[in-house]
Amino acid sequence: MQQEPAAASRLFDFGRTPYLGGPRDRPQPDLTMTPDIEILPIGDSLVFRNRGSRALVLSNPAAAEVLKARLAGRTVAEIAGGIADDPADAPDLEAMIGDTLAAWERAGLFRTDRLEDAFPAPPKAPAPLRASFALAGRGFELRSDCADTFGLMTAFFADYRTFDPVADAAVLRIGAMGEDHAAWLDEAPLWRTGDRDETRFVAMRAGLACLAGGAAIAAVLH
Repeated sequence: MQQEPAAASRLFDFGRTPYLGGPRDRPQPDLTMTPDIEILPIGDSLVFRNRGSRALVLSNPAAAEVLKARLAGRTVAEIAGGIADDPADAPDLEAMIGDTLAAWERAGLFRTDRLEDAFPAPPKAPAPLRASFALAGRGFELRSDCADTFGLMTAFFADYRTFDPVADAAVLRIGAMGEDHAAWLDEAPLWRTGDRDETRFVAMRAGLACLAGGAAIAAVLH
């Protein structure tokens, strides 16, 4: 039976970071100072979050193993050789891993300083969709112009929804930014622009922190 081409790309899917092509001797991230990165679950995916730069990348368990190996100091060639079932797949895997790491670096995942210019200002137009949530004297008001995300958020926080005024409630805003989305808490950006799932993740964490306090929120399992 003839083997399908691109076996490496079928066996190892590194998530939403595309294979970009280009030379295989591309420069790799400078990890002289180890970034503070946590790996958090969100549904069937994983979020890689740099606590210092606040960069986030939505990916999957296969990519998490690559990230852990790179942070442990292994080279791209060593990582590819370790996960390739067939040695013939190693060069293709090496190219994919190298491009994936380069894309993560562009997103700020390996930075040790905080990203500042990547965070958008909130929309000036008022949000048409609003809902309030409260728990034990804490609360927030959700505002959004994205019906799908608003529906997912209100379903997630349904047990805490209130139709009474909430004193000193924070305002959690979710808005569309072209084809991307972004979230703000009291007009302060929570993260750079991202897709709907990435933005929902950071908004969910922010909403839970408003209800339970930031120290009580370690991860969102949803």
